[in-house]
Amino acid sequence: MIKKFLKKFSLNTAEKELEDYLVKVSIGNSEQHGMILARACLIYAQLVKKLPILKDIMETKEDVYGGEVADLILETNSILKEYNNSGEAYNAAGLKLLNETLRCLAHPELTHLGKEIWSYFTSAQKEAEEYLDSLESGFAERENDDMVTKVGEAKQYITFVPVRYNELK
Repeated sequence: MIKKFLKKFSLNTAEKELEDYLVKVSIGNSEQHGMILARACLIYAQLVKKLPILKDIMETKEDVYGGEVADLILETNSILKEYNNSGEAYNAAGLKLLNETLRCLAHPELTHLGKEIWSYFTSAQKEAEEYLDSLESGFAERENDDMVTKVGEAKQYITFVPVRYNELK
């Protein structure tokens, strides 16, 4: 009984917060969405190296990773706080997209919100690619080969959409 109550409370809280996030996303333009998607791709490319289960979660349609998703939500919440505390607003915005995506995946009942959120970002893939091209160019000029490599890795995820939202492609 307590477990059922906690699940319902968690679902209601997640739904409210996701709706709030969706309102903020809907206010942005395609350039802003592209920057957020690009930053999400940069972070995602690095996170999947350290936490390969993240890719498995994003690439499955089934709800089979409940505990792992919860752990990743906590992990991304912690990183998000670090970004916010250190003034890394762009990285925070990119990670927020991944964090909210995980929250949608944690509750299959919220798939409709995940689809709606991702609809804004899939339509900004061109802008995300342009943003990453600009970053790559800047890092190349400064001979920062490590970041050039990371941007290159991120580019492979620009067209990525979590499998549950594939009909958006």
